[in-house]
Amino acid sequence: MLIRPPTDEEAREIIAKVYAARGIRLVDKRHDAVSQALAWALGELRGAGLDVPTAEGFLRDYATTLPSLDPAFVAVVGWPGDPAEIGAGDLGRCCHEATHAEQIARDGAPAFVLAYLASRTARALYEAHACGAADELRLAMGEALPAPAAEAERFRPYLLGDRQIALIAGVLRSVRATLGAGVSCYGVAREMVEALRARGCVA
Repeated sequence: MLIRPPTDEEAREIIAKVYAARGIRLVDKRHDAVSQALAWALGELRGAGLDVPTAEGFLRDYATTLPSLDPAFVAVVGWPGDPAEIGAGDLGRCCHEATHAEQIARDGAPAFVLAYLASRTARALYEAHACGAADELRLAMGEALPAPAAEAERFRPYLLGDRQIALIAGVLRSVRATLGAGVSCYGVAREMVEALRARGCVA
């Protein structure tokens, strides 16, 4: 239960600690060479007739977690803007991206990238669980969530079909049922909720 909203500074402290513990580096997508290359590739795919985000939309609207090319880090989160301006309203999205970093660490960078790109089912499951982690945090903060089917639909631009969208919705329904029974599902979300509790933001 939400007691008071966290301040932007508190949110940045929580995100910094969670990301440091998982070897995550935050970068501004507008000035990141890998993000720029991905934006170009999306533009080419869109030009070929695929219903993917525009290059401009990818850089402006999407956070993106990729394996790090720097061995000092596990993953790099490309943020759509200046990471220094991240605030309390971004906690859910940051939780989502940290869950992807955990997936990379768990599966290994090559396996994660191959599965994400080659298998729509794997891509759907990766996104479903990252979304579920963000939902766990948002529920603890007293936020109203969209219906699972509606939430799953926003992943349609990830080149997912009806079966994969239904899979995401099913995972989200299961996650919410588990959370409703008082059981935490995701370590990232649990850690962020505990940090909010320690600051007197949630009960």
